[in-house]
Amino acid sequence: MAKSFGDSGNSIPIIIVLSPGADPMGELQKLAAAENQRVIAVSLGQGQAEIAKAKIKEAVEQQLWVCLQNCHLCPSFMPILDGLIENIEEDKNSKFRMWLTSMPSDKFPVTILQNGVKAVIEPPKGLKNNILRSYLGIDPADFESCEKPAAYKALMWGLCFFNALILERRKFGPLGWNIPYEFSNSDLSIS
Repeated sequence: MAKSFGDSGNSIPIIIVLSPGADPMGELQKLAAAENQRVIAVSLGQGQAEIAKAKIKEAVEQQLWVCLQNCHLCPSFMPILDGLIENIEEDKNSKFRMWLTSMPSDKFPVTILQNGVKAVIEPPKGLKNNILRSYLGIDPADFESCEKPAAYKALMWGLCFFNALILERRKFGPLGWNIPYEFSNSDLSIS
């Protein structure tokens, strides 16, 4: 398991630094399915500290993955999280992994940053790369499972092109938009 995630281990968290519009949960769920693991996800925010502690304890005991999303929204929990991570005994055979997602924040504990494995998810640049990313996220079986695969493929092309165009359009800021909105992978999936 450790070979799949570089230097990560049961006592070394994997920190995903978010950029605007990035949503790594879909990719994390796919990775967990490929590794035959279950992911417990907790979206941090006001009142989520006790829930997060309970889910971490459950994941350690059952050797599951736990993902604490949006750590930047719960700065009061970060010192507690630092202590929880320090108390996890290193076990090379454990399948437990802790995934943390956060926007850049000065409230994020330096010790977690120094000891964790860091990853950055940035949206692709350019229309072609955006379309390619959208298509790589589609299961090929989905195309053939439809009653009208040709029509479905055409609709998916239009949807992926529209999504890529919207993502590229963000760099122009508020010109032409009356409210700012961060389009993400989850928006495309829902569509």
